[in-house]
Amino acid sequence: MGNAAGALAGALLVAGCKEAPKSVAPYSGPQVRLGIIGVGSRGQELMRTFLRVPGARFAGLCDVYEPRFAPGRGITGEETPIYRDYREMLAAKDIDAVIVATPLSLHAEHIIAALESDGFPTRLLSSRSREGAR
Repeated sequence: MGNAAGALAGALLVAGCKEAPKSVAPYSGPQVRLGIIGVGSRGQELMRTFLRVPGARFAGLCDVYEPRFAPGRGITGEETPIYRDYREMLAAKDIDAVIVATPLSLHAEHIIAALESDGFPTRLLSSRSREGAR
């Protein structure tokens, strides 16, 4: 999953940028299909950041709160598949990497599940060392 790692690293580099680059060559390389767990305000901010990385696109939006899907799809600009249960999204075969943007108290549960399904978390593992050790 080198493409996923490249997209994640690229997103970290552009995270502080407020404007898109003035001239960017068209991208024709491989796409990295991302899934995001948590499509609230922080998740939407991360989606905008990741979509600035050439080749990154969202293949799944997951949240327990239905009204967040419309703004999430507005950001992706397409009818991105939605999931109300993160386990269903993690089982999807068309997702290369996973972003966890849920409340911190849920990170360990979501990240452990993502790691066990070959997803790649991008956020803080845990606020408690006991959870981080899991």
